[in-house]
Formats: sequence, structure tokens, C-alpha cells
Amino acid sequence: MSRTKTHGVLVLAVLALALGATNVAADTQSPLVGRWACTGQNGGVTYASTFDYRPDGTYVSTQRISAGDDSVEGGGGGTWRFENGVLHDTKLRATLDRFVRDGAEVPSSDPQWQTLYRQSQENLGVATSAEVRIQGDVAQAGGLACQRQR
Repeated sequence: MSRTKTHGVLVLAVLALALGATNVAADTQSPLVGRWACTGQNGGVTYASTFDYRPDGTYVSTQRISAGDDSVEGGGGGTWRFENGVLHDTKLRATLDRFVRDGAEVPSSDPQWQTLYRQSQENLGVATSAEVRIQGDVAQAGGLACQRQR
């Protein structure tokens, strides 16, 4: 994958992870409560994430997105609720902790790092919803396959 195309894919992936919605407390009996490790792949981009959905309606997450020799790592948190098989969430915090371009660490002072960071912040507070299928300790959401960790 070319460097330009890889960068474009990473930008889109960061934007996708920055989306989020609804500040409603979760049901403590929700099958989503707990820590989940998720993986997925789409168009040459690999995703590895953890999500800790807490009974109080908040969550924290970590993400690693890789495309070729480029990768971004970060995290975030926000609020969530799960109704009728649909996860509604609002991402309230997002971090960009590490950016690797062409296999080399990129400093936070780099203009491309700054652009990725700004893009990760643009959609904080935006409502999103996604269907999630849960069977025991396995969940499927879009292109992500998740396994309950606790």
C-alpha cells in the first residue's frame, strides 16, 4: 500500500474511532457490562481494541490501528447504553498516544501527528449507534469480533 493511501486509510480509521452518543446510565444487568477484546480487518487496515463497559453507563477503550508499516494507538472513554441489541454511545475523550509512520515513531510535534490528533477530537460528543450481537462471551459488531475478558 502506498504511503499516501496508507495515511488516508489511517485518517479514516481515526475518524471512525472518534465517533460516539447518548449520556444515559447503563443497566447493570446488561450483557455488555465487562471488558471486551476486539479485532477486525477491513481494506488492509487491522483493528485491535479493548472496551470496558461499566455498569454506571461509562466506558474506557484502547485502540491500535495498523496499515502496512503505519499505525496509531490511542484510547478514549465516554458513556453508553444498550437497548434491544443496539449500542448507543458518546465518546467524550480521545487520545492519540503513538503514531508510527513507515516503521518509525513520529513525534507529537510532527504536522501529520497533529492532524491525526485534531481529527480524533472533531467528533467528540456525536451520537452513534450500532447493532451488536452477543452470544455468551462472544460479540459481533460490524467488522469487529469481540471476546469477553471479564
